[in-house]
Amino acid sequence: MADLVERSGSVVGRWANSGAITPAGAAVGELIGLSIGAPPAAGSIVGASVGSLVGSAAEEMVNLAAPLWRRRIENVSRFVGTVEDEAAIRAEELLREVAEDARLLELLAQTADAAARALDDWKIDTLARVFVRGAWEATDIDSTQVVVDVVRQLERPHLRLMELLARPNPKRSGARTDGVPTPDRWPVKDIYAEDGGLVGALDALVSRLQSLGIAHDVAVGAYVGYETTWALTSFGKQCASYLSRRGNGREQG
Repeated sequence: MADLVERSGSVVGRWANSGAITPAGAAVGELIGLSIGAPPAAGSIVGASVGSLVGSAAEEMVNLAAPLWRRRIENVSRFVGTVEDEAAIRAEELLREVAEDARLLELLAQTADAAARALDDWKIDTLARVFVRGAWEATDIDSTQVVVDVVRQLERPHLRLMELLARPNPKRSGARTDGVPTPDRWPVKDIYAEDGGLVGALDALVSRLQSLGIAHDVAVGAYVGYETTWALTSFGKQCASYLSRRGNGREQG
């Protein structure tokens, strides 16, 4: 039984110690409880084998644990690399600054944990940009934590719809409402015309965006000619900006 723990540790340990993760990446991993030497769950998996998991079953569970932790370590490494690119300073320097502020340290822990569990690179990169912006605007950490929680709940189809709603509607290039230009409003028929792949999924996707405060039906309350029309909220536009932002976080304050 002990050799199962040792073998699972060596699988991840050899990979992590080969230089595939930077010291800063290792530090962030340890911060969120992600052991760089071995999957923390390995011991409990092997312990559970007494009475319930025996022989090959316990072996298989350990085999599953190692690649899971490897992926999470890779995610943390990418997260740290993107933070470095966005902040335009070495990750080690940024971490030293963060370590001096308990609230920033908590923000880093929350953001890195979400990145470690992400299934897509875009989410990891977005979380890194959110963290950098929050780090430079330390007075707004509470709202940054809200954005982190929102991004955690978004998946690729939600991103696809957000990107569409963030664009001007080509069918409303000259549209005005109460004298104000409103090219960023999307009636359902225009959404389907722009992206037919959303047919059948739009209700579920927009329901999530609406519940998170990202999108709203701007036609609600219209007494004449009501037509469901979706648009990003101010918060939704802020979230969408994180999905494509590049460059130095200090300069974008």
